[in-house]
Amino acid sequence: MKNFTQTPKNESITIYFGERHYEDKRKLDTLTKSLRRSRTGVISYLLNYYEESEKRRVKPIIF
Repeated sequence: MKNFTQTPKNESITIYFGERHYEDKRKLDTLTKSLRRSRTGVISYLLNYYEESEKRRVKPIIF
């Protein structure tokens, strides 16, 4: 008998865009095709891009 009280190794979520954000879903799908990555890969790419741009924004410019 399996013990189901342990936490799962992989977590998953479902993203529901709805009618209000249908255009955002379309943009995500377009970006997915152009980058040739999965949706989760594109989300990871965007998060990394955001983190790097925030580092550059906060970092002082030295001449």
